[in-house]
Amino acid sequence: MRMAEVRIRIAGTLSLYQQREEMDDLEIDKSDEGQTKTESTESLAKRSLLIACAIFSLALTIRLIYLYESPANPSFRAPIVDSDTYDETARQFAEGQGLGKSFFWQPFFYPFFLSVIYFFSGNSIIAAKVIHVLLGSLTCALTYRLGAKIFDRKTGIIAGLITVFYGPMFFYESQLLATGWATLWVVVVVLLFLKTKEKNKSWHWFFLGLCGALSIVTRPTFLPFFLAGCIWLLFRIQRGLSLTIRLGAILSGIGLIMVPIGVAAMFTIDRFSILPFSSGINLYIGNNPNYCQTLTAKPGKEWDEMLKLPSQYGVHADIWDYDRFFKQQVIKYVKSQPLDFAQGLGRKTLEFVCSREIPRNVSIYMFGKWSRLLRLLTWKAGGFGFPFGLIIPLAVLGVILNRKRIPAIVTLFIILYPLSVILVFVTGRYRVPIVPILAILAAAGLVSIKKMIMLKRRPEVMIMAAVVLGTILLSTLPGPFCQEQIDFEPEFFNSVGIVISRQGFNDKAMACFSEALRLKPDFPEAYYHAGNTLMQQNKSIEAIKYYRDAIRLKPDYPLAHTNLGMALMEQGKLDEAIEYYKEAIRLKADFPEAYYNLGLAFELKGKIDEAIEYYREALRLKPDFSEASKNLASALAQRSKSKDTIKQ
Repeated sequence: MRMAEVRIRIAGTLSLYQQREEMDDLEIDKSDEGQTKTESTESLAKRSLLIACAIFSLALTIRLIYLYESPANPSFRAPIVDSDTYDETARQFAEGQGLGKSFFWQPFFYPFFLSVIYFFSGNSIIAAKVIHVLLGSLTCALTYRLGAKIFDRKTGIIAGLITVFYGPMFFYESQLLATGWATLWVVVVVLLFLKTKEKNKSWHWFFLGLCGALSIVTRPTFLPFFLAGCIWLLFRIQRGLSLTIRLGAILSGIGLIMVPIGVAAMFTIDRFSILPFSSGINLYIGNNPNYCQTLTAKPGKEWDEMLKLPSQYGVHADIWDYDRFFKQQVIKYVKSQPLDFAQGLGRKTLEFVCSREIPRNVSIYMFGKWSRLLRLLTWKAGGFGFPFGLIIPLAVLGVILNRKRIPAIVTLFIILYPLSVILVFVTGRYRVPIVPILAILAAAGLVSIKKMIMLKRRPEVMIMAAVVLGTILLSTLPGPFCQEQIDFEPEFFNSVGIVISRQGFNDKAMACFSEALRLKPDFPEAYYHAGNTLMQQNKSIEAIKYYRDAIRLKPDYPLAHTNLGMALMEQGKLDEAIEYYKEAIRLKADFPEAYYNLGLAFELKGKIDEAIEYYREALRLKPDFSEASKNLASALAQRSKSKDTIKQ
């Protein structure tokens, strides 16, 4: 009976708070509203523009300070993992090599955007990062405008300031990633939805379709939200433009973006598609019985083995068959283990609301060692993570206290976007696009709780304090999740070393590999790549030591075996090299480079027939292997000449 009374009282106080909210605004903000009434529309617009410019300037200052500190970070000019893929794809296109499959492996928009920057800046990573921070600063200014439109100017200012100082936002904006654009599109598209609903002009519908399409080809997880929002808006407006005109305008905007991309995909990957062909494997990564294993697979051998999973089941066709294979695996998993799948969704939901930043290949907290600003604005203490650990409870407070004022399109976004991410897998950078909306709700929560305190409504304040505490506990206590249990620092230095070595800075690369091995002495991949870097410097004797250490730690490492064979062959130790090549083939039967090297070793020993046999096998596995083709032709010519000599 007592619990029932408490619930009734809580519901009553919240209802009372909602009913008296407008009266509270009058009591607390009389001077503000009185001044607003006397201001002209033009004056209000100027003031709003000045505030937006001030927020933009402050955001730009914070982001430039972070960029100023960032060169100490070894990956600043050596993008790794996904950033490396984007960088390489953009460079190739900017240099005139045309659209490659990598443009459609990941969403199309960002590598194309980056290639345009590279074309005009001479492949300058610095130029790309500066444009990124300009976009991030614009996001902060537009967050203010959106907050002011949904609630009021004060809420908009607080929301804008939250995004200005939100560490994960400016961290990911400074990377060669699509996160900055994705976050900007959220604010732009929600603003356009509200503007279109308010004005209902054909050009509003057109730009809504245009920006909505751009958001989808930047981050496909926007698709469910955008479709639901369009359906809601088309049938929500009953006046003005006809349904035909509205549909025509929005479809024109969508088609202007999606049709050229789809046609380009048809010529490049043989299918009209605006979605990347990595969607299947990404869905599989987050939805399978070995979720932790697939989610924490390292770049290199572990990732390559997962990519080759379809071939183990007899799938040897085109990329779309591979994509379909992974999707079918997810369907089989859902049907055969529905309870496990549901538990996975629950776990990923907890990951999404977790106060800590969930890593993906790298951990944001590691980068604090190179930036005081990031260290100040993004940190964790035990299970609590700042700043998300404060934003999420304040946003929950804002939803509870202002639920009747929140537009339906915002409600759709805060439901459908997280669901889209949770259905795939959760990581910190995929959560960043929701931050501007949460910042607005958090700002509304702060303004509302301030009113309650000023009006001395202690019971309501106590209830809201309990809500905040409960949300903090919910976002802090679960975990650590499997992604958080990995030490990403050795892998980070190894990845940076690989990129720097590829750029030709071998001494710096060796310094990175040495740091990786200092942090993790039993790291075979670091030994292997260090050996490769030494081979580039023609230091085969030193390289042999590193390759042997890699094999000692990881005997089933075919790449290390074959590269050790190459180093030994340079030292003239052909018999020993042959043994390592054969071991590499035993470990990995479909290894054309090992067969080629083995053929080369036999050719150097004068055993032409054996050399021909291995060259042919290399070509069977890799028909476009030009070196093997040339050497095979040379070996066949030698054998023919030898036979002619014998006949004479």
